[in-house]
Amino acid sequence: MEHMMSSKRLALATVVVALLYSTSALLPAVPPGYVAPVWLGAGIGLFALLHYGNRLWLGVLIGSLLADIYTSLGAFEVQQFGTIFMLSASVAVGATLQAFIGASLIRRYVDIEAGLLICQYFSGQKITQHLISQPQIEEGL
Repeated sequence: MEHMMSSKRLALATVVVALLYSTSALLPAVPPGYVAPVWLGAGIGLFALLHYGNRLWLGVLIGSLLADIYTSLGAFEVQQFGTIFMLSASVAVGATLQAFIGASLIRRYVDIEAGLLICQYFSGQKITQHLISQPQIEEGL
C-alpha cells in the first residue's frame, strides 16, 4: 500500500524515518559495546517501506548510518573517522537492503493488509480497541 507523496512530504517522511530509526535503535542498546537484544530500527525500517513504499529507503540508510556512527565513536579515535564512516556506511547499506528485501518478500508472498493489521495489533491500537469492546461482547452473550 504505497502512498503518493509530494517531494516535500517525501523529504519530511525520510527525515522522520531516519530519526525514528536512529533513536529507536539505541533505546535497548547497552553501553559500552551498545549490544542490543532486539534492533527496533529494523522493524521501523521494514514498516516504513511496507506502508509508505520503497521511496523511504534513504531514511533507513541515514538512520542506520547515524546510529552506527554514534555507537562507533567510542570504539575508535576521532582521527579514524574515515574508518568509522566506511564501516558505518556498509552496515547502513546492509540495513537498507534488509528492509528493502524484507518488504519486497512480504509484498510478494503475504497479504499486505493482513501484515499491516498485525503491525497495528502489536503496536497497541487494536489491543486497546479489543479491550474496550470486549465487555460489550460479553454482555451480549
